[in-house]
Amino acid sequence: MNSMQKNYSAVILAGGESRRMGFNKAFLKINNKYLINSIIKKLNPLFKEIIVINGDEKLKKIIENKNIIIKDDIIKNKGPLGGIYTALKTSNYKNSFVFACDMPAINTKIIKLMIDKFEKRKIDSLMPDFHPLHAIYSNSLAKNLITYLQQNKNLKIKGFLDTINYEYFKLPEELKTNKSFYNINSEEDLRRFINL
Repeated sequence: MNSMQKNYSAVILAGGESRRMGFNKAFLKINNKYLINSIIKKLNPLFKEIIVINGDEKLKKIIENKNIIIKDDIIKNKGPLGGIYTALKTSNYKNSFVFACDMPAINTKIIKLMIDKFEKRKIDSLMPDFHPLHAIYSNSLAKNLITYLQQNKNLKIKGFLDTINYEYFKLPEELKTNKSFYNINSEEDLRRFINL
């Protein structure tokens, strides 16, 4: 494990019902395998700590890696921002690399490049273009985020990002065609991904 990556927890946001999918996307299967287990398998060599944000007992039963920390939202009904807050408070490291549970093709090369860039910049958060659920957040943001959640009804991530120092990560040309950021929101998305 790279010494830089020891400063990071990997966090998979796996909570909530998907309106379009009709069930929690953490239970998605591709080729008869739960997607969340495939994501954990990719992240495991890179991160010493992996956290799944979702307290569903059924989800606990399907996660194969028993070293995973499973945590329910500290503050309920706050959407992805609530999940990010739980990540920042649960992580035992300086930073959290947050992933959505519905991105089947996350790319370890991009993860490593982002960590390298984040280490060189004095910023609070880094994400490719606008992918706030494939992003690094400094755990020092927890105080900012709880204040934001207490004072704002706007639960869109962009609202919070506008209050912190974040940057977009420019993907190298050879990785721009990568499907790393494809996320599955519906059965149609799932079929399209399988046929890519």
